[in-house]
Amino acid sequence: MHRTFLALLALLLLTAPFAAPAAAQTAKESESGHRYPVTVQGTAKADEAAQEGGEQAKKPAPPVLDLFGLAIREKTIFNVNVYEAGLYVPEVSTDGAAILASEGTKRLVLRFVRDVDGETMAEAIQDAFGDRQAASVARLTGMLPEEIADGSTLTF
Repeated sequence: MHRTFLALLALLLLTAPFAAPAAAQTAKESESGHRYPVTVQGTAKADEAAQEGGEQAKKPAPPVLDLFGLAIREKTIFNVNVYEAGLYVPEVSTDGAAILASEGTKRLVLRFVRDVDGETMAEAIQDAFGDRQAASVARLTGMLPEEIADGSTLTF
């Protein structure tokens, strides 16, 4: 009995560092060192929550979104850091175009590392995308505040 207890205790102690829930796991942006969760809860679409006839149904469980990637945006020849971006998707893929074209819930997290005005940020986003994804870009830039302070996080 004592041996079994010791064996179980040893197993628990050896595996405990690896048994953390997925939500507690993080990925580190290499340059800034900021950490981002590797999974987050998405939000259920409003039309999925309503039943036929206008009655409110039980809301469906929000999707779990996985971190697709992290990046830091540098600007000017001096490589001034502006913001970090993390993209969460319902299904990680190597096909970026398919991810952008998919209708599923996605989450974009921007963490600013310097002060930026909203108009400048909107112009930069429009320049980066050009004519691609015009409706999505317009919707995104329309949600930007007038001023974005260092340390702010915007989630879309």
